[in-house]
Amino acid sequence: MKKLAAILLMILVAVFGVAMAEGAQAGEAAGIRIEANITDGGYVIRVIDAANMPGEWRADDMAQDPSVVTLTGAKMNGADFEVRYDAAGDGEATVSLRHFTGIACDRVMTFDLKAEGGAIVETTGGSEAASPDAADLAGALSGSWLEQETQFTALTIGAPDEQGFRATVTSPLTHGAYVFTMTLSYDCELDALVYADGAVYDLIPDSDPDNLAGMTPRAEGINGSFALVPAGDGETILLQWTPGLEGLEEAVFCKAEGEAFPLAGQSFEFTSGVGGWYTVITFAQDGSFAGEYHDSEMGEAEEAYPEGTVYGCLFHGQMSQPEQVDSLTWRMTVTGLTPDEGQIPEFIEDGIRYVTTEPYGIADGDALTLYLPGTPVKGFSEEFLFWSHVTETDPHAEVLPWAVLWNAAAETGFVCLEETAE
Repeated sequence: MKKLAAILLMILVAVFGVAMAEGAQAGEAAGIRIEANITDGGYVIRVIDAANMPGEWRADDMAQDPSVVTLTGAKMNGADFEVRYDAAGDGEATVSLRHFTGIACDRVMTFDLKAEGGAIVETTGGSEAASPDAADLAGALSGSWLEQETQFTALTIGAPDEQGFRATVTSPLTHGAYVFTMTLSYDCELDALVYADGAVYDLIPDSDPDNLAGMTPRAEGINGSFALVPAGDGETILLQWTPGLEGLEEAVFCKAEGEAFPLAGQSFEFTSGVGGWYTVITFAQDGSFAGEYHDSEMGEAEEAYPEGTVYGCLFHGQMSQPEQVDSLTWRMTVTGLTPDEGQIPEFIEDGIRYVTTEPYGIADGDALTLYLPGTPVKGFSEEFLFWSHVTETDPHAEVLPWAVLWNAAAETGFVCLEETAE
């Protein structure tokens, strides 16, 4: 754990500019005056004027090796916070002084001590780590994050205020059915964003996850944390969530802007289910997609092609970065759609005529809306209910059982294949 903390702190130094000052034994740091001296065989640390500082100072109740050094006093001495360590044996040990604002440790000072002959005889080193200012973290943390595995559960981190970063995790009806709110503070000792005031609200079909007024939380005062984890490319960070409440799953979130496309790795199909035709598109991590249109018309036959005609094409394109409307709805636009190269306009093979044509149901410039599972179906048109296959599977359904990518202008609907197969 100590090794992991050191690695993460190095990442934060590179990404966020976290201040570390080696050998900070005495003097001033960020306006804090520290005096540390060997006195009567013990080591005394004083935080000058601590009583007039916000937050609280704490000392180790036990040194790293209690057989070498022990904490013998930690108290206010006038306006100063005074700590004393005494020798318990011979050797070297490291002790720590921590400052807390709320629940988070925002400064850690370590002191490396050498004990010999029943006394502290030397300070051999030390270090200091401090949390970056919230304003410096805001650019990296504030914004939209998506759960890495499913891309459906969303984390929103707002701009910081005096309490910290207000954050919300929203998991739709088919992926947990809850909204979790909290205030995050960065803890430099844990290298994590911590919270102690989390509250979880249960979602029901008619509830609005963006308006919690009037809703009663299932539980509140929940503790937990978000660890900052490198993604492996040296630049991107992930947030690994430990919820702190049974029933909520741990998750890894990645930044939504320019990082994770919400449909990455998923395939959507537009088909009536009869007639032997379909259009299917599959999305990549960057929002690009590959597609296929296929339509078998066995009745269109002549002597040269007695087995009928197949219309189709292979194509690829790009979606704009999706705009989240609410926890169940996203909007995006087809910003490029091009047929794959090398396709033969028309040929006959094995008695079948093959004709390359335009894809059906999607075109360059189309505005699409993604409706996630759990979206109430009340108010949708008959065309939407038909192409989403809700009518044929459950005429009495109140919510979508799967994700639907809807093209309102063309009145065509693409259904998520992964979810309909479950």
